[in-house]
Amino acid sequence: NSINHISGFARELTKRGHTCMVAVPDGPPTLTAVPDPAFRATTFEDLLAKVDCFPDGRPADILHAWTPRESVRRFVLRYRQLAPSRIIVHLEDNEEHLVSQYMETPFEALKNLDPLDYPKPLVHGLPHPIRYRTLLRLADGITVIVPPLRRFVPAGVAVLDLPPGVDFEFYRPLSLDSDLRSELGLRAEEKVIAYTGSNTFANEQEILELYLAVQTLNQRGVPTRLIRTGINSPQFLAMLPSDWKAWTLDLGFIDKNRLPALLSLSDVLVQPGKVGDFNDYRLPSKLPEFLASGRPVI
Repeated sequence: NSINHISGFARELTKRGHTCMVAVPDGPPTLTAVPDPAFRATTFEDLLAKVDCFPDGRPADILHAWTPRESVRRFVLRYRQLAPSRIIVHLEDNEEHLVSQYMETPFEALKNLDPLDYPKPLVHGLPHPIRYRTLLRLADGITVIVPPLRRFVPAGVAVLDLPPGVDFEFYRPLSLDSDLRSELGLRAEEKVIAYTGSNTFANEQEILELYLAVQTLNQRGVPTRLIRTGINSPQFLAMLPSDWKAWTLDLGFIDKNRLPALLSLSDVLVQPGKVGDFNDYRLPSKLPEFLASGRPVI
């Protein structure tokens, strides 16, 4: 999902004469989701091995760290040791809430623990409870996906609201594809709700509520099929009601080009969730795509 946002910004920057590179931790398979990218793709290790990586033989002028999570933080500091670059950090989640949920420990308690005493090992895909704040203080500027995230910006650091763009040539209202309905085995009387996203430890309870809502619709005599795309953890699948396969079409991880047609099949699109420390500080990446599809959105 992040690469969908990043690629749009890279395209606009390229139009303005900038050269953009996108570096990822472990290899570029996810970058293949972007058709005709306006950036060069690389990995953290390759970029550290050749910091003078741009066509003019210079290093990066600006490192835009897409979240302050540990793998990104380590890369940014290693690169900056080799080449002086400005640092901008992007915030798109309440990082303190995420690491607190993962550790199953209040954040204030985590801050005072020795890392050896953390209830779970730190993972690179989450922020370090203390060091992530150091990166924010080092930043020349910070971008936030929604304004409430400004509360995490250290005093004196420049901040800019940076909501994601949408490719309206790709995500747009489409006519209902009757052939696709037939291909997927949807009955004429069935309502459809498509949910195009994977589950994580942070959102699994919310997605579970969506499944239970679809189960309730069917139990109340409203035939409804939930179309899912993305990856599900074994723990999440174990939480589902025993009859979930009867009213769910799980397509797994699919090519991005198939998503607009699936959205067009939906009678309604639902982003589950409630107010709180998770949702108040984020913009679910599916919402702009849902809204651009022209279907009703809850």
